[in-house]
Amino acid sequence: MISSPSIILVKPQLAENIGMVGRAMLNCGLTDLRLVKPREDHLGKKGIRACAGADDVMRSAQIFPTVAKAVADFNTVYAATARSRDIVKPVLGPKDCMAATIKAHARQEKVAFMFGREKSGLTNVDLSYADAIVTIPVNPAFSSLNLAQSVMVLAYEWFQHTPQADSFEIPDGTNAPKARKKDLLAFLGLLEKNLAERGFFDSVPDKRPKMVQNIRHLFQRLSLSHAEILTLHGIIKTLQKRKKNDKSV
Repeated sequence: MISSPSIILVKPQLAENIGMVGRAMLNCGLTDLRLVKPREDHLGKKGIRACAGADDVMRSAQIFPTVAKAVADFNTVYAATARSRDIVKPVLGPKDCMAATIKAHARQEKVAFMFGREKSGLTNVDLSYADAIVTIPVNPAFSSLNLAQSVMVLAYEWFQHTPQADSFEIPDGTNAPKARKKDLLAFLGLLEKNLAERGFFDSVPDKRPKMVQNIRHLFQRLSLSHAEILTLHGIIKTLQKRKKNDKSV
């Protein structure tokens, strides 16, 4: 199993920002959070509330006095920054960074993504500990990302390469079993009966068989589930009640 990258926050200022980072991390299966001289207690009420259930990430977070100590046991460190610096380093986008990270983990190397202060980002001194810079391409007219957003972009890129992502399916209802034919036909019979009572077929009585066929084909194509059939029954019954209570009918 590929071990996950770590997230390093250098001098984060607000506990709630740390909490939101923890939440973003756990969304994507990352659990190792390292903090360099945080200004506020990340385990205070603000931090725990903001993490929205990612308590384990917050409680296991390690605190370091310097960047040097925080990165000491990593083979590779990528620094996330949107600004150009005087230091000459390779600059990667999120996808290229993650491709390099996957290769590093295949060699059993440890990788960390480092993020700076909310207002000022990483300093040149901070960047001196990084192997490369990661820049997240966004709208050049408004390139402001908050700390948790930046972490989420890289964390999600990592998640795409994990076994969880391979097995994840977006629920769209297509896995629900189709309704039995007898349930569908019962609904269609009820629908036809109510349409006839409301005069739907009166204008073209000779075409009623063809219209009924078209209605049946329409609902057959929908591949309705049993729950959806029940919903349609409920709609018809509601309309029937409305008809009975409507004195103008």
